[in-house]
Amino acid sequence: MESEDRQTRKSNLRLLFEALVVGLVAGIVVGSFRWLIGQTLAMWQKGYQAAHANPALLWLLAGGVLASVIVAGFLVKQQPHAGGSGIPEVELQLQGKLQLAWWPVFWRKFIGGVLSIGPGLFLGREG
Repeated sequence: MESEDRQTRKSNLRLLFEALVVGLVAGIVVGSFRWLIGQTLAMWQKGYQAAHANPALLWLLAGGVLASVIVAGFLVKQQPHAGGSGIPEVELQLQGKLQLAWWPVFWRKFIGGVLSIGPGLFLGREG
């Protein structure tokens, strides 16, 4: 009986530690993502404000937005699951109907999100 209690406590401590690690990693990733979006958005806003004084900058900004769209599109073309919200993929994985390598999807979604949200691009219904 005492051995079972010890096993249960050990299992609970391990689960608590794993939850702590997952929470910290998720917090760092989300915090980094939000911080990068904020920095990128501030840069683009300065460019948009400068374009009011110098309309020629509008061409440079348009080129930057086009480059962001092309890179984000390329990332999604390489890994189609990197596009969209990711909710359907999570649901399918939880049901055991889809197996994805998480790293290729993760970094493409991270970079594509910063490149898309930073300049203020429209991201669809959920965006």
